[in-house]
Amino acid sequence: MLHSVALRLHCTLGTNGVQHPAAGQAYIRGCTYCLCATIHRSRNMTLTSGTYTIRNVYYKTYATLKSADEAARLISTPHGNDAGRIWEIKYLADGKYTIRNHKFQTYAHCSHHAVADEQIVGSTYEQEWAIQEEAQKNHYTISPIEVEIFWGLTSGEEGTPVTLRRPFTDESNQWIITAHEVHKPESNHPAKK
Repeated sequence: MLHSVALRLHCTLGTNGVQHPAAGQAYIRGCTYCLCATIHRSRNMTLTSGTYTIRNVYYKTYATLKSADEAARLISTPHGNDAGRIWEIKYLADGKYTIRNHKFQTYAHCSHHAVADEQIVGSTYEQEWAIQEEAQKNHYTISPIEVEIFWGLTSGEEGTPVTLRRPFTDESNQWIITAHEVHKPESNHPAKK
């Protein structure tokens, strides 16, 4: 019971003054600054290193990079046939990953002091990200390891930038990460005997 009271006191700091339910019940949507909600999150799924597409749960659009330029924005695209939507996700350790665009070989990046509404861009510099499966199977959040703000979209329109947002419970801030097989061109060299 003491834990439940502590949660209620903490959650009244949310922007909407929302009271957290008794311990063990679902998180209340709208308490955008509720840090104690992490107790309700799943932590059992680890993605293996591989090639993936990253599709927004709510808008059903893909996180896509359209250019190799430094600081090119990650944007939303509705179609799955753009090579810029394919990502190489590498597992490092302890839930940390790098995310590199397969076509342009640049990394998903944000500033070291990330803030809400900051845009995710392509960069030649590696960055570590936390990728975590949420309560709904195959729904993931992606966040800088230093702070819990998450990749998200404000719209499903093509060209909408991927930005850092709260809360993690909002499906527009969750992603379906699906394995993608990359076909390598066959060599024209005859096999050696």
